[in-house]
Amino acid sequence: MRLRLSPVLLSLGTFLLACGGASSPVVIGPVASVTVSPSLDTIFLSTSDVLTAVARDAEGHVIAAATFSWLTLNGSIASVSGVGQVHGLTTGTTTVTASSDGVTGQATIVVIAPTVASVTVTPASDSVPAGSAIQVRAVARDGNNTALPGLYPTWTSSNPAVATVSPMGLVTGVSSGTATINASVGGTIGSGQIKVRAAFARGDTVAVPLIDLNSTYLGFTGFLYPGGNTVPAVHQAAGAALARTVSPLDLNGNPAGMGHYVLMSIGMSNTTQEWCAEVRGAPCNSWSFTGQALADPSVRTSGLRIANGAAGGQDASFWLQRNGPAYTRIRDSVLAPAGLSERQVQAIWLKVADAHPSVSLPQANADALVLLGRLGTILRTLRLQYPNLKLVFVTSRVYAGYNPTNTLNPEPYAYEAGFSMQWLIAEQIRQASTPGAAPDPLVGDVDYNSGVAPWVGWGPYLWARGTQPRSDGLTWPPSYVSPDGVHPSDLGETVFGSHLLTFFKTSPAARCWFTLSGTCP
Repeated sequence: MRLRLSPVLLSLGTFLLACGGASSPVVIGPVASVTVSPSLDTIFLSTSDVLTAVARDAEGHVIAAATFSWLTLNGSIASVSGVGQVHGLTTGTTTVTASSDGVTGQATIVVIAPTVASVTVTPASDSVPAGSAIQVRAVARDGNNTALPGLYPTWTSSNPAVATVSPMGLVTGVSSGTATINASVGGTIGSGQIKVRAAFARGDTVAVPLIDLNSTYLGFTGFLYPGGNTVPAVHQAAGAALARTVSPLDLNGNPAGMGHYVLMSIGMSNTTQEWCAEVRGAPCNSWSFTGQALADPSVRTSGLRIANGAAGGQDASFWLQRNGPAYTRIRDSVLAPAGLSERQVQAIWLKVADAHPSVSLPQANADALVLLGRLGTILRTLRLQYPNLKLVFVTSRVYAGYNPTNTLNPEPYAYEAGFSMQWLIAEQIRQASTPGAAPDPLVGDVDYNSGVAPWVGWGPYLWARGTQPRSDGLTWPPSYVSPDGVHPSDLGETVFGSHLLTFFKTSPAARCWFTLSGTCP
């Protein structure tokens, strides 16, 4: 059987494979029991963990489509969000329940106070020009010098007239002098000294892939997530919990066994080429992500729809306004012709950049920081535009250093956009882990617990310094790039699409709804 792609959308429709006789389907009955795991959980004060609820029928079959209402019996000790994320507020013990169809399961939550013996600020000392920025980090440790995860500091500057510090640890030089940057965790304070002076040449100027940057680039730390390339456990658990709620919906957004859920791309020309095709109105290329997904027998074939919302020329500025032209185009030209609605969009791959950037890091008005602010706005806009959106996966630009005449989005801006994505995710993790904490003013409120924004995590990170191999062996040779140095070649689209397909098949926040047999733990 040959399936034909829609001009703007791939429909992975429901079909039945019969091989000889058909086996009898498993009949799932009403909810008979709800189990919450772990049943006993001890967390530190001011930290979070995510509980998992499973509903079963009287025969013990798991009811995958079950939804849960979460409740804490003592909200002064611990709060709980709609995805089961508990947060310790005061020391003590409480019970958290998960209910589905009137059946309730519970877990006991014990909140204890961590003993913070020290807080280490990195770097301990550094210099920054006035009008430029660097990044500081803090790690809290106990009396055995063991790092205490999930504790986020409150940052202050001893002299804001010399240097300011944001809630996410970005220090900006204001005027010449010295300022002490303090990080407070549970009343224990660590400090670093920042000297603000005239412009000077830094030594950490080499662009290293974020996955391999174990030092700094112009004063900014590497890796994809705070502390490393692994998703922090609580953030991953929250993403997986939301992934398990992705389910078929009707056009009005109501649960429907024969409904659909949409995975959609949002972004610019590179995004649409890698996802589907360069020219809207043409069938998706077989070598693109969408084409490869269609041909992969492990990709889910019922309920899932893959839509291409990206379009050429639509950089980050096009996605800031709810009901703006870009969103109207998607509604009227992408979703509606395919018999879909905005209320069925539940997951998005987001790849955006700014056109013609001109200010690089470490300047305080660098495009990477401008893009960060726009990303925060885009997350909130996506949540308003698509009310059932749960998950967003971000990817930054690939290497753009082959054409010196490229001004659309050249190096170092393509590389530095990776920091924008890194900071966005780190700020959401901080906000979700510290309820009530003031949002970073540049990013704004992006806490998924409040529903103001979807959960966000990295998609594939594919920036490599040209033909120089990364630690995982990836390179991005000239053959992957068109002569303009900006857009991918057919081969580049093929390689990119393959990495994107592998990501959705293996991500703990995607594989349960993207593949036929994957689970989201």
